[in-house]
Amino acid sequence: MTFKLLALIVLVTIVESVSTVGIFEQCAGAPLNPTFQRCDPGLVCYARSPFYANCQLPNNCPSSWACTVVESASTVISTPRTILANQPCNTQSYTVCAFGTTCLQRTPTESECRSQCQAGWECDRAVAKEFEQCGGEGYFGVTRCAAGLNCYTRSRWYAHCAVRCPGSNWSC
Repeated sequence: MTFKLLALIVLVTIVESVSTVGIFEQCAGAPLNPTFQRCDPGLVCYARSPFYANCQLPNNCPSSWACTVVESASTVISTPRTILANQPCNTQSYTVCAFGTTCLQRTPTESECRSQCQAGWECDRAVAKEFEQCGGEGYFGVTRCAAGLNCYTRSRWYAHCAVRCPGSNWSC
């Protein structure tokens, strides 16, 4: 009886360690819906939107994300508020620009939802920093990574800048 109990504990421990995902790995959202994967110990599954969530360090959720802590496949994630074209977009968190536009930086403190960057605007020189999004279906933001970084694809919906390939589940 004791051996069976010990074997069961070892099996559960192995399965638990295999079924978690690491930092910046997707833990919820399409194409995982309705599946949810736990993050490695010490990490939190933060939702960017109803369609994507990844594992981050605690209290390190980007301000443009929903930042809902996803704890199961049934966690409800609200949709962001939509900002119309040519309207300011960097003054509130968890908003998205209307379809076909993206939040483009005019000056260091002003941004607007536009379909393309205007000549002379900050966005004309913009690059994404490490772990910032640089691509994915429906993404209209900065697609160039800073010097020394490459844009790696995690899924059809998400790619981010990193020094090296983030993991085996990424296209590198």
